[in-house]
Amino acid sequence: MTSIPSFKKVAFSVLKTTGLLGFRTKRSLISVPIAQIRCQETPFSALQGFSGKPIEYFPPSHFFELSLTEPQHAFDAFADWLRICLRDLQAWKVPRSQGGWANGTLVTTIFEVHREHGIPLTDFEQADPILINEAIVRRTQYYFGILDSIRQKGFNTSLFPPIYCRPRNDFYVIADGHHRVSALWVLGYSEANVCLIP
Repeated sequence: MTSIPSFKKVAFSVLKTTGLLGFRTKRSLISVPIAQIRCQETPFSALQGFSGKPIEYFPPSHFFELSLTEPQHAFDAFADWLRICLRDLQAWKVPRSQGGWANGTLVTTIFEVHREHGIPLTDFEQADPILINEAIVRRTQYYFGILDSIRQKGFNTSLFPPIYCRPRNDFYVIADGHHRVSALWVLGYSEANVCLIP
């Protein structure tokens, strides 16, 4: 079995593909109330009903909350949501700038799983459904790993990449870090350390 990539390795990949990598060393963290943090404002987020809304509208927030009492049900629900977004909403085609998953971590993991099984994949539409499911399980484990790490060790900024937000009026709109903010919210944190970007 292949190990799940570290938070830092995955975060570096996300920062690189979203163009946020350059901000990593140029900004300092500030503490902001989670009640003032809003989800990204993109067409794909709007399609799912959480664009510009508080973090509790981001679907993984519900799965994280459910995991506190029904971990297996929460895991299955999270994986199902990833499948629906990937297959039915075709998130793999939607550019990240629009809130989609094109070249994002799940899509990259699907290609990696195919390589691990000796199947070269050049066209996502040819992906093996069984291997897609394997990748979805891996990513779901990764996201619950974030929640578990924060629950056990707190939100240690040396273990996690920064949460990037853009100031908008009296709110902070997430550019990167929805799952981390969701975990903090579910675990009862009232504030999050974020890195502000233009």
